[in-house]
Amino acid sequence: MTPRYRARRPGFACQLPAVLTVLICAATGLAAPPGATRAAVAEPAHALVLSVSATPGTLGAAGGKVTVAGTVRDATSCQLVLLSRQATPVIYSHHPTGSCGNGSFSARALVGPNHGHAETIIVFALVARDSTSVSTGKFYVVLRAPAVPAGNAGTWWQPGPLRSWQWQLTWPVSTSYQVQVYDIDYDGAGQGTPAQVAAVVAALHARGTRAVCYLETGGWEDYRPDAGRYPASVLGNSIDGYPDERYVDIRQWSVLGPILRARLQQCKSEGFDGVETDIDDSYTDNTGFPLTLAEEVTFDTQVASVIHALGMAWFLKNGINDDAFIADMAPLADGTVNEQCWQYDECDQLRPFVLAGKPILNAEYTGAATTVCPQALAFPMATMRKGTDLGASVTWACWSFNRPGLPGHSLP
Repeated sequence: MTPRYRARRPGFACQLPAVLTVLICAATGLAAPPGATRAAVAEPAHALVLSVSATPGTLGAAGGKVTVAGTVRDATSCQLVLLSRQATPVIYSHHPTGSCGNGSFSARALVGPNHGHAETIIVFALVARDSTSVSTGKFYVVLRAPAVPAGNAGTWWQPGPLRSWQWQLTWPVSTSYQVQVYDIDYDGAGQGTPAQVAAVVAALHARGTRAVCYLETGGWEDYRPDAGRYPASVLGNSIDGYPDERYVDIRQWSVLGPILRARLQQCKSEGFDGVETDIDDSYTDNTGFPLTLAEEVTFDTQVASVIHALGMAWFLKNGINDDAFIADMAPLADGTVNEQCWQYDECDQLRPFVLAGKPILNAEYTGAATTVCPQALAFPMATMRKGTDLGASVTWACWSFNRPGLPGHSLP
């Protein structure tokens, strides 16, 4: 059981498979002609924006992503701005990577599910600035991919935005909080039985509360019933601050896959609606293994596939790691559990989940409700302050902020 308290700073990279067609043309209206190709950006000769192009990405049931690149002249800053969209419910564009003063820039857009539509048309503007002027180039990105019938994106729970939650990783679980979702340990923190955990889940369901199953996928804990199934060959360094836990080698799916499938099947048998996977971004840590972002994405995708096949939602844990990890995982995950994004001023990197209509379940360990809650409610995300032991107690909850007695979402 490893709550993690780590500062992360945003950054972006891109490596996308060529799965769908991406076309670009000069934007003068809201429709791009079929088969359009990129035309020159209509700007004066002194324009800072010289060209734009796109790299194919993926688009399907879970959404997708596309990267836009370009060249600029003597610009001090660049930004990709969404102007309009057709057919798709969600677009999110990151600011460019690094400085654009060297003549180039890149930016990433996340695209929501393509339900019921043959194509998605997005209109962007590249805005470049120097010390005296601003230059803008408009262009289309036309994404063509097989349409996904509305309502058939998956057979598991897809929660949508959530306003309230409780996160308790100790045992026994207090079920007295009237919230939309409970996130609890899959085996009672090593103290409860599967039958006891299932009884808690059933009690929550009886009053209309969803239940999320907490477990580690990238770590080993010596007190878990299946600890003996992990061979020494997959165990790495101790997790800082948790001497009874060690990282695992996520590259060894043939070893870890059967262990994790059994854990996830236990979650399903206990009646859980979703799964929070902890230590699912360990490639940035001192694991004892030379892990890469690509290997983490592969591992998490395999875990998510098992979770979804069992009919449960997948909640990514943390993951703001100065690279493309959040952008890579947001289309696949059904939501995210985050710690301390307000403390470290990094919540904006979670906006892909908001714009995709997916929940952010946020816990802070410091800060005042009067400071955090107005921002969290506007974002929006379900934010509360707890102790780092993640017991039953809640210090404050934003869904009760200035809303005494809010039906179904108040704390006792």
